[in-house]
Parts: sequence; structure tokens; C-alpha cells
Amino acid sequence: MYCSAFNSRTQHFFVNDRRDVYTTPRGKPFLWIRGRQLGGRLHTWFRHTPRVSDYQFIPDDDATDDRRWPLTHEKLGPYYTRVERTLGVCGRRDAIPNVPDGDFVQAPPLSPFEEQFCQRVSTRIPGIHVTPARNMVHNPLRIPIPILVAQKTGRLRIETDTIVRSVLIDSNSGKARGVLALDRESMEYREILGKIVILCASAFESVRILLNSSCSSHPLGVGGDSGNLGRYISDHISAGIGGDVTNDLRNYELLTPSNRDAYDFAPTRLYIPCSHDRSERRDLIGGYGIQLGFDSWDQGKIVTWWMTSFGEMLPRYSNRVTISRDKTDAWGIPAAHIECTHSDNDVRMFKHMIEKMTEIAKIAGLNLPKGTWLDSFRHNLLYRRYLTSEGLRCPGFSIHECGGARMGANPRTSVVNEFCQIWDCDNVFVTDGASFPYIPFPNHTLTIMAITVRACDFILREYKNCLS
Repeated sequence: MYCSAFNSRTQHFFVNDRRDVYTTPRGKPFLWIRGRQLGGRLHTWFRHTPRVSDYQFIPDDDATDDRRWPLTHEKLGPYYTRVERTLGVCGRRDAIPNVPDGDFVQAPPLSPFEEQFCQRVSTRIPGIHVTPARNMVHNPLRIPIPILVAQKTGRLRIETDTIVRSVLIDSNSGKARGVLALDRESMEYREILGKIVILCASAFESVRILLNSSCSSHPLGVGGDSGNLGRYISDHISAGIGGDVTNDLRNYELLTPSNRDAYDFAPTRLYIPCSHDRSERRDLIGGYGIQLGFDSWDQGKIVTWWMTSFGEMLPRYSNRVTISRDKTDAWGIPAAHIECTHSDNDVRMFKHMIEKMTEIAKIAGLNLPKGTWLDSFRHNLLYRRYLTSEGLRCPGFSIHECGGARMGANPRTSVVNEFCQIWDCDNVFVTDGASFPYIPFPNHTLTIMAITVRACDFILREYKNCLS
């Protein structure tokens, strides 16, 4: 398995691709890592929850409108705050322009080693900002906090082992009247009726449901009138390096709890959101962030380090999810067909990330790996199925897939409006990453939660009479 969260304790949180099948074009792989359980991939995420800024919502480095959101940080800010207070997000208010400060609980103290790292990098690289990682606090109950909060209301009904195949559409009104669902054990279908349908099934799964909902009122699928349903999908461009540390840094201790919960997936200790200063990279559209972590051995002394960059992949009409013509999953539901490749800008982004991480490592006094031909052979043997010809990790590797039901201000060029409401079927909402016009560089879970809360507020206002 090519996911860093996959191990003997967590393997039951991942689907079996032989049953939950999907297809890709020959020679163009997409790594679709999924979890079908109550809480989904919140059981295996690394809990890094930065905000998105107006540098990403309203980018000024692109001649097209493909990356422009109908949202601003001012509109979404109150909902970010509500989610941060519910989850408990650690952080330090550093006034970094392209990663706004949030409503933080106090970040864990930096170790002497990390303080030294920050000082070296910040003083020697102009315009760089190193901040403690903005991680959600660990929840030892391991049931995702939003579910626990919803349960306390007494108004939540949970149905597991239920697979939604499609949205049910009323033939007279063209509006949704519920969903068609399949019991994964008995294989029996039944209708679950409702006045409003909200899809938050993970980006490509939500798109798959919408595409499988084609009918006389919506021949291209629910949300398909603009011709953009399934289009403009993306995933973060990712790159990683790592190694050990120089002798002069080995004396600095790393503060690592000795009783850390084995399910506490929060390895990111520091975060570097790279500057959007175009003077440094005139040929590059978009930005990226660098996450850093350190491992200690030898009674708490630093031994190894790693950096992973996540960069913005340009949205393109040709990158899309469709429905396979001849493949179904183990429950007989038409499978998703994913076509997604990198652009020339994506390749330049990847190379720039490697160069910047290498520069940071050298300035900070971190040893870069000295790989042998055998190391290279092992790496290529392990990852060759999921590396492009340019050496990039194939799309999907970052597990941050987005798009397919893009948000916009114009129903001719988007699938949902700023409240995640489908233009051509206004009682259906899509509030997960499918609604993203493109993927900004900060990890996207906090933004998914914030736009979901905002959509729910809109529903409570606009549909108050029919919901009562």
C-alpha cells in the first residue's frame, strides 16, 4: 500500500480495490485511496488544518478564471472559526499573509532542536515563514468529533452498511426526492426519502453518485447541465525528501511524548507556506506549502527528518471523472473512470518544490540522503507504477483529490453556487472537495468542513418552512 497511514493497525480503514473498483486510462494511473466506514478518512488523516487565504480564493497569477472561487476569506472566516473551536486546532498567531491565523488553542512548545531550525531558516532565507503545524488536537475516543457533536443533538440517525447508488429525481418537478441505497450485505435496494439531499461522500464518490443519477430531467447526471460535471478534477502535487541530521544538531533534544497514542496521526511539527512572490518564480502559477517532521531515537536525540510539499495543481477541463461503460463494483454499481494528468506548470512546480526543500535542508544543517544505485533501484521498483515519466508521484498519491462539481458564480461554467447548491437541482448540495474550483495548497479538510457548515446555515435560512 502506498499510503503512509497504512499499517497493520489501520488496514481495516482502507477499501479493497478489487471490490471497490475504478478504472483509469492505460499508462495514466490515478491512486484513489478510500475509506468506507463511519467517519471515512478522518480515521487516518494527519490532522493538519490550515486555512485558505484570498491569495488562493482570488488568485492574481493566472490569466483565466479557472482558479477563482466565488468565496473570500471574509465570507468563510466565521465558519472556519466555528469548526476550529469545535475540533480544537493548535497553532501560533504569526500573521502569515497566505495562511491566515485561526482561533487556536495553544500550540505544543517547540523543542530546542525545532527552535534552532526555525532560527536558521528564518534568518538565512528572505521571506520565509516557519510556524508550528496547525494540527487538530488528538481525539482518543477515535470517533470523529463532528459525529460526536451531532449525536448529542438527539437528531442524528446513522445508517452504516448502506451504499448510495444515485439521487432519486421526481419526474414532474425535476427535483430530488431522496436517494436510492443498497444494503451491502443483503444486496437489496430501498429508497431513502428526504426534502433535501446533501452529498459529502468524498469528492469523486459524490461525483460518481451524481453521474449515476442520470434521468430524463438530468440526462447528463444531476448537476450536468453546464457540461462541467466530473470536470476539472485535481490532487495536490507532492514531493518529499528526508535524511538524518548533522552532528552539531544531534545535541538538541526533540520533545516527543513517550506515551503517544498509536492512533495519533499528527507527524507534522512545522509548516512553511511558501511565498507567493512572483519575482522569485515568474514561470510558475500557484503556490505550495512544506510540512516538516522529525523522529527521535537514542534517548530523545534527533536522528532523522522529513519534508513533504503539497502544491497547487492547475485545474483543466480534460481532467475528469466519468462512469465506466463496462466495469461495476462488487455491488453492481457502475464504477468511476478517472482521467487525470499533470500540466507543464505542474512539472515545474514539482521541480521548484524539490529545489526549495533542498535549499532549506542545507541551510538548516540537515543531511541530505546519499543514496546508492541499490537504493535507487529499490525506490523505482517500489514506486514505478505510481511515478510519471517526469518523476512526479501520480495524481491521487497525496490523497487530497478535489473537483468534479466545481463551485462558481455562473451556472454555465460551474456545477454548484457559493453555498454548494446545484444550479439545476436546487435541493441537492455537494459540500465536500468535489465543489472546489481547484485545490489550493493548504490541506483541504478544514475548508471542506467550513463550507459544509456554511451550506447548512444557508439551508436552515432558505428552507426553514419546508423543513419544519
